Amino acid sequence: SDADFKYVMAVEYLYVGPELFDLASVLSSFEKDFDVLKEKGELNTKIEELKKGADGFFKNYDNGVDKEIFRLLTAEYVSKISGYEKLDVNALTDLIYNKSVITDKGRYVKFLESCKSKKAFKKLEKDSGFKHWKMINSDFRTKSLAEARSFHSSMEGLLKTFVEGKVIMFPEIKHWADANSTLRITYGKLEGSAPKDGMQYLEHTTTKGILQKFNTGNPDFELLPGLVEMYQNKDFGDYGQDGELWVCYTGSNHTTGGNSGSPVLDENGYLMGLNFDRSWESTMSDYMFDPNRCRNIVVDIRYVLWVMDRYAGATHLVDEMQLMR
Repeated sequence: SDADFKYVMAVEYLYVGPELFDLASVLSSFEKDFDVLKEKGELNTKIEELKKGADGFFKNYDNGVDKEIFRLLTAEYVSKISGYEKLDVNALTDLIYNKSVITDKGRYVKFLESCKSKKAFKKLEKDSGFKHWKMINSDFRTKSLAEARSFHSSMEGLLKTFVEGKVIMFPEIKHWADANSTLRITYGKLEGSAPKDGMQYLEHTTTKGILQKFNTGNPDFELLPGLVEMYQNKDFGDYGQDGELWVCYTGSNHTTGGNSGSPVLDENGYLMGLNFDRSWESTMSDYMFDPNRCRNIVVDIRYVLWVMDRYAGATHLVDEMQLMR
């Protein structure tokens, strides 16, 4: 529908489009909270917090790249959504990326430092980047969002009628199963895989692999000194196996989006781990599940317990559980 199309276009543009919109949203929230922050004496603390956030944002921000993304996406957006025909995309793009406070760290920090009174936001309301974001966001909130919700509500009612009619008119064909309030179960084996010639994945990983990835520049594998020491000393307690602590393992269970956090049980019904991912070679399994290739990824429950008990010191929580060793 037209309502659903407008909704999707706005989401793509505002939330996963040009990065300057992220800062516009931050400043909008700051403006709303300004009076309360000032009344509580927390204004300066908030400003310093936002300045610190700017360090992280602009560290990986490229004005030139974002400028071209904005130019192309804005041109696409205004060509598909009515009401913006008079917008000069090229002129607006140049103005925003040369002058706006949300496209340059220096201008942004200077603006934050000027926010000692609410007068500063009068200047913000005239800022080309913030003004554009506010216009699009306001139209989205007051028009597109309401229209899309109304459309989806109508569709849900019509879909019920359609499904009921389909079952009555064509009883001989297979229909969607009614999975409401049912338990979905998938089964498989604990096993590795060989998705490419010359490549063999084991069925599990250990803390040794985490240490190997530590200090490689990947922020996902930054570790606190205490954790590194425990890994190196193999301080695994009763949770280890053959001198190692399993972290994750793979299996040939058919999983999909939404299964993250699902319990993984052994044949006796005991909790082995929590499902949370699929291997890269398994992302097509929604369309074609191949048990020789597709692998779900599970965090070993012993590692979860180890983090709680040995590392985090939440032994009292573990004591409440009945563990099968």
